[in-house]
Amino acid sequence: MTTRQKATTRIALAALATISLLSFIGCAEYAVSITDQPTRKIDRQLIGDWATADGGDVIKVRQLTESAYIISYNGILFRAFHTDFGRVPFLSVQELETSIRTYSYVSYRLSPDGNKIYLKLVNEEVIPDDPTEIAAIQKSLNRNLQNPSLFHPEEEFRRQQ
Repeated sequence: MTTRQKATTRIALAALATISLLSFIGCAEYAVSITDQPTRKIDRQLIGDWATADGGDVIKVRQLTESAYIISYNGILFRAFHTDFGRVPFLSVQELETSIRTYSYVSYRLSPDGNKIYLKLVNEEVIPDDPTEIAAIQKSLNRNLQNPSLFHPEEEFRRQQ
């Protein structure tokens, strides 16, 4: 496996570090986040430990700053922050364990009781990873916000006690 392929795999894990990533290995890595700055402070409901129903994938979400999270996905570290765009709650998730430091884009929703999180990764076939400027990413996202193929299938994680 090449260095780029390894980095892509880690980015997939990052984005789905807020989702069950392993099913999306090979997803896009982006050079920039969706916005230059976080669009809001952290959502305290995301803080905690989350796992897939079978317990195979574990995500630990902690507060890093007022507007950023540190995420551990099966021991791999990521930084994430809200980059909401077009009324969609996005997270820009940055891989921290290589010098490349690329991003993946994830959208999420919480169950009404806050005990489940549903995450979905942006589909690299709809939003290619070649744009290297925030304006180009935003333009591409804006064109596709209503596209049902914008995201990979949703993954469910359950809050751990």
